[in-house]
Amino acid sequence: MADGLLIHPTHEQLAAFETGRLSDDDSAVVEQHLSACADCCQWLKQSPEHDSYVALLREAASSGVAEETPAN
Repeated sequence: MADGLLIHPTHEQLAAFETGRLSDDDSAVVEQHLSACADCCQWLKQSPEHDSYVALLREAASSGVAEETPAN
């Protein structure tokens, strides 16, 4: 995945991203790509690997909500 915006990740890479099995660097590249690619976002939503709980956690982490929540 040389350029995260021009080259689509493979379905295997997207599934690994969805389940947290990519390295931090590869996850960052896929995340950058997803910010500009509706097709890959749609594939993720329809993927058999899709986990709505994981998606909610990713959304919260990227919006900073997790940082604002006090620890117990």
